[in-house]
Amino acid sequence: MRDAHLVVKEEEIQEFKQTVGKGEENQLKEHCFENLYPDLAKMRLYTEIKSENTIDRLTSAANPRKIERVPAGALFHFELIYNVFDNEDEQMFKEVVLKGLRLLEDDYLGGMGSRGYGKIKFISLVKAELTLNDYKEGKKPNFKSFSLEKSHVDNQ
Repeated sequence: MRDAHLVVKEEEIQEFKQTVGKGEENQLKEHCFENLYPDLAKMRLYTEIKSENTIDRLTSAANPRKIERVPAGALFHFELIYNVFDNEDEQMFKEVVLKGLRLLEDDYLGGMGSRGYGKIKFISLVKAELTLNDYKEGKKPNFKSFSLEKSHVDNQ
């Protein structure tokens, strides 16, 4: 897994499309931080602070705290590199990696998932396959769109 970078501007979506090819442009645009949170984007604030409070059950004392989080609906661009050396590796990719990504949609990233934090959905997935000969010949990757198996988040 490589770092997942926040997509802040529509230009980044266009750059991504030029590299990878056509995707679900309207869906990508609606998840662009600049469109979701124009005021925060103008101020270059890409996270929000949410105040929470816990109550000590023994003393009834309040324990306020602030949580920094990425606002809901933000779009991230990430890469996953998977090397296939034989048929077993290819089968493992389908059975473990893709299934794991689909299961992640039904769970959450990070902590506090019971509060609704960390819910994700993978959109506009593409893959590129290059053989050793492709690398030797200096070929560019050929990107192909694909989707994960249906998840409960597809029904929302």
